[in-house]
Amino acid sequence: MKTLRHFLFKNKHVLFFKNLELKKEQFKYSCLLVFTSLLFSISAISQTNISGVINDYQAVSGITFPGCGPCDTTPACLNAITVGDASAFSIGDKVLIIQMKGATIDNTNTSTAGDITSIGNAGNYEFFTISNIIGNVIYPNGALVNTYDVPGLLQLVRVPNFSNNVNVNGLVSGIPWDPILGTGGVVAIFVEDTLTLNADIDAGEMGYNGVAVTANGSLDNCTVNPATQMVFPSTNTVSSPKGQGIVVDNPSFNRGRGHRANGGGGGVAGDSGGGGGSNYGAGGIGGKRWCNTHPGGLDAGGLGGESLATYLAQRRVFLGGAGGAGYITNLNPAIATNGGGIVVIRARHIVGNNRTIFAQGADSTAPGTGIDGGGGGGAGGSVAFDIESYSGTVNVDISGGDGQDLGTTVLHGPGGGGGGGVFLHNLATPPANIIIDLQGGIAGVHQAPQDTNTNGAQDGAMGGIISYYTIVETPDRDGDGVEDFCDLDSDGDGILDTEEAGGSAFDPSGDDDGDGIENYIDSSDTTPGFPTFTDTNGDGVNDLYDNDSDGIPDFLDLDSDNDGIYDVIEAGGVDGDGDGFIGTGALVDTDGDGWSNITDPTNGGIPLILIQSDGDSIPDLLDVDSDEDGCPDAIEGSGSFVAGDLTSSNNLADDDEGSVDSNGVPTNTGSPQGTNAFVTTASALGSITTQPSASTICEGSNATFTVVDTGDNLVYQWQERIGAGAWTNLSNAGIYSGIDAATLTLTAPPIGHSGREYRVVITSTTNVCKNVTSDEVLLTINALDDAGFSYSAAAYCADATDPTPSITGLTGGTFSSTLGLSLTAGTGLIDVSTSTPGTYTVTYTTAGTCPNSSTASVTIN
Repeated sequence: MKTLRHFLFKNKHVLFFKNLELKKEQFKYSCLLVFTSLLFSISAISQTNISGVINDYQAVSGITFPGCGPCDTTPACLNAITVGDASAFSIGDKVLIIQMKGATIDNTNTSTAGDITSIGNAGNYEFFTISNIIGNVIYPNGALVNTYDVPGLLQLVRVPNFSNNVNVNGLVSGIPWDPILGTGGVVAIFVEDTLTLNADIDAGEMGYNGVAVTANGSLDNCTVNPATQMVFPSTNTVSSPKGQGIVVDNPSFNRGRGHRANGGGGGVAGDSGGGGGSNYGAGGIGGKRWCNTHPGGLDAGGLGGESLATYLAQRRVFLGGAGGAGYITNLNPAIATNGGGIVVIRARHIVGNNRTIFAQGADSTAPGTGIDGGGGGGAGGSVAFDIESYSGTVNVDISGGDGQDLGTTVLHGPGGGGGGGVFLHNLATPPANIIIDLQGGIAGVHQAPQDTNTNGAQDGAMGGIISYYTIVETPDRDGDGVEDFCDLDSDGDGILDTEEAGGSAFDPSGDDDGDGIENYIDSSDTTPGFPTFTDTNGDGVNDLYDNDSDGIPDFLDLDSDNDGIYDVIEAGGVDGDGDGFIGTGALVDTDGDGWSNITDPTNGGIPLILIQSDGDSIPDLLDVDSDEDGCPDAIEGSGSFVAGDLTSSNNLADDDEGSVDSNGVPTNTGSPQGTNAFVTTASALGSITTQPSASTICEGSNATFTVVDTGDNLVYQWQERIGAGAWTNLSNAGIYSGIDAATLTLTAPPIGHSGREYRVVITSTTNVCKNVTSDEVLLTINALDDAGFSYSAAAYCADATDPTPSITGLTGGTFSSTLGLSLTAGTGLIDVSTSTPGTYTVTYTTAGTCPNSSTASVTIN
């Protein structure tokens, strides 16, 4: 029985058709007008809001395959795709071409009935850009990769391709598959930046159609051997219709127990149940007859749809198969249900917000009294993601639909469960925050007390996950009109793809094993010599081809080392408009090989030579430190980045730090950086050969500290520390001068500076990352000597006793005086009798560590 969790998860979408408000923008498919609620509103942060039906659909009525070479884009060699009304399409639009049917099956009335004998073109698809439209004929930008045929119900879907951030602010949906018009069932969206889900995306129950049988069959017993009831025409009355799938309907084979590829088989006389539809997971068989019950009775229910897992691995994609109808004799409708649709999303990043991508098969609902066979459940659809990173929870519902329960206790044939769908994604494993419901649908049961009895009906098989899946397309990523497969320079930076191949001999944009998967993402290429596929970060790209591990291979990455400097600049090219592409303005390419005339020697150009500034065999465009001086290019090429701005890889973004745009350029660079001599010239920092010395001075003297370094282009910064405090940079002010020179001078520092320490930090203009720090040296300032002295009187008579001064300061100094005073230098004794009368200044000068002087005035009368 269905669990509450399963019920709630699967039925979030059921109000869609009742509550969807159809708003202003129209689109056309065939003659039918459908209104959408697609609201485009670009906000101040370049975010587009979307909701409603975002795709346009047209059935293809004709397609040509000229048979030219794969790189011939002359008008006569382009595929011509004819639709009924091309008015919804424009040149430059991204579109999806997809073949909905076309498989061939065994139509014999045997046990192998419905088995696929040839998949044909069913499930083939690819995305391309429209290069031209003439009337209702649409031309792709290059030769189509796959083959298609109109009888297989081929449709063209316009896909919105947003260059900015996109916010899903209301339910996004598609139109259900319509086998008459040959359109619908698909939701596809491409976003170059971030896709934020603030609402769900719903393609649930939009796949291949089931039918409801309401007319009684002609036989109500078990006289017919069910092994012979595999294939009947539409006019047969002892069997019910098969579910739709990848086979074009044929009235000669539409009924019977045998499945129709991925469509469930129908019930037969005796009220057996219909089989479940399939996709990746096979459908469950329908329940047995009322007159030949389980466990001993013969299997008589419709066979479940065949698993398509083998074909999904061939890069095809399918709608979920419909369930087969049960057989009825009491006018209780046998309701076989639709499969799930297809959802394709490409984005750099997705914010999930716990929203859900719905592509589940439909559950069959119980009839009235239920004494008849039940219908099979629809299979889950297909969800394909090409997304580099995720945040928040994203739910994906590709579960199969439940088979029809029967409202009776009398055993009849409940419906088989639909098989689970498929989740296709580009990474090594789905991130933990993607919650995927792969469950097969549950087989129908009866009323209590038989509410666990399926009478032989079986659940649908579990769906599957295919990793390292690549969406099929004919890309022209640099927009030069040359497909990447044929483009010698796929990112337009003037550097050949073969030179951005990680040193391998295999062009990253090539396909050496011919499986349709480009070499740089091919995890199964067994070509001799092909590089081992290593994907350490699980982003789906061979690490050999992605130097900076940002998910953008080097041949498509305009900044292959994420240092903020374009590859074209680091390879010595010219980028006049700063867009990362070589030259200025649109690419000029005379011979149409995707290589600019500037560098293509065939057109007179000069090829770029991959510069290796430090001779380490790593070109500068792949080297985060081109001159190997220990200072990353991201810092040396900019005046704004410091070590704290860099990742652990010493660049501006890698696989787990920072982010890049669709061209592989770090998003935090602002305007592009340029290269300079600092980037390409190794540091001339040198070393200190003479350290500064401690300085001891007397109060009032100048102090100097000098350092000698052998480097060039040096930058000095003298620092001071007081006590146990922090070192602080000095500035040329007050007593300080030469703070940015080899010699620091302190002019007459006050004695309070004694005990302070000084050092110098030396950097170079060619390397702002590394530095040399000198020894720490001490400043000592000694106080001046005390030169205090005095005489006993200020004046003496000529007959007085000769006075000798009293020295209160440091003794041992020398006395001197102005001319005319008879003075003993060693003691300061004045011979008054021999002195000329007058007033004199006597000076005492100490002879200590820091000599000082003082004076006294003496008069001789």
